[in-house]
Amino acid sequence: MSWVVKSKSDDSVKCEVVDGGELKSRRHLNVRGKTPTLSSITEKDWDDIKFGVDNKVEFYVVSFVNDAQVVHELKNYLRSKYLKSLKIFFKCTYDYYFIIHMISFYA
Repeated sequence: MSWVVKSKSDDSVKCEVVDGGELKSRRHLNVRGKTPTLSSITEKDWDDIKFGVDNKVEFYVVSFVNDAQVVHELKNYLRSKYLKSLKIFFKCTYDYYFIIHMISFYA
């Protein structure tokens, strides 16, 4: 889906739909050039992560990672459960430089 911004104010944006579709429940809208302010790992995600620990999943995939703290937080949690070798894949919301830096720092 894509839109063209027609006007904006402090608390709203009016857009014209260019390529439509259905924005379903539990989906997010990404705005090019803007950093998300929501937590990368939601309360439901933590419930799912705990379920995965209990059921011995082989790896985790986390989308919309907006800072390295999220990587650190999840790795620490999994280490506390004695799961040091569990694989974690992150989809970052920043540019390639940030991704490469984060991977090299936490590898």
